[in-house]
Amino acid sequence: MRRLTRPAVLPFLWTGVDQALRRGDLSGAVGRGRSLLHLIPEWRDGPVYFASLLALDAAPQPSAQRAVDQLLAATTLLEDAAARQPDRASDYLGACAFLIETRTAQAPAFDAAFRQRLGQSPLQVSDAYLARAGTAGAGALDARVDRAYLALRVLRACLGTGQLDRATQVLRGAITTMDRTAAELEDAGREAAAAQAAAQSRALGRLERYLAGDPTVRRQDLSADPLLNHLMNALPE
Repeated sequence: MRRLTRPAVLPFLWTGVDQALRRGDLSGAVGRGRSLLHLIPEWRDGPVYFASLLALDAAPQPSAQRAVDQLLAATTLLEDAAARQPDRASDYLGACAFLIETRTAQAPAFDAAFRQRLGQSPLQVSDAYLARAGTAGAGALDARVDRAYLALRVLRACLGTGQLDRATQVLRGAITTMDRTAAELEDAGREAAAAQAAAQSRALGRLERYLAGDPTVRRQDLSADPLLNHLMNALPE
């Protein structure tokens, strides 16, 4: 059974999930995905990968209400995974925070639909997940500096299956978030934290260019970056 977790095999196992999402069959996609996760329990990034399929689905672009449905299905799945695997709870709850913020960055209409459904802003819910994950700092702005590390957890799951298009989608959302956070920190007079967020955005930008085939970004440069070096085993040559 362990051979099922090879990156070359995994994308084919999830074709049915993608097809169900394209048909608008959310319950079918969730059911099939849960069955596959039970089939390969040793794939510890599996829940994060499946949640990203649900939350970041963009082809065809769902309505704002549909996007909220899929995001909530994704966070429910990650909450269940956190309850089953307490040693990974921080990763799974942190992924909830990142997926909420990334989905909001993708679609401006999503924010209003989310507020209408939950009575809170996406950022408020995202910060609450960070607090539960134990990664929040002294305040909301500090917590949002952690987003780059949350992005890497989702990226690792996508890259491990060879899903470069989805990895690029995740990266772009993370870069948008980090750029906004850097500007907000600068406005708040938090120069050191702003510089940290800006540096994280630049590192993620280099990774995006590498995945796009930019010859000026070398693998050894990414390996030397403390933010990116633990992803090296998952990166394509």
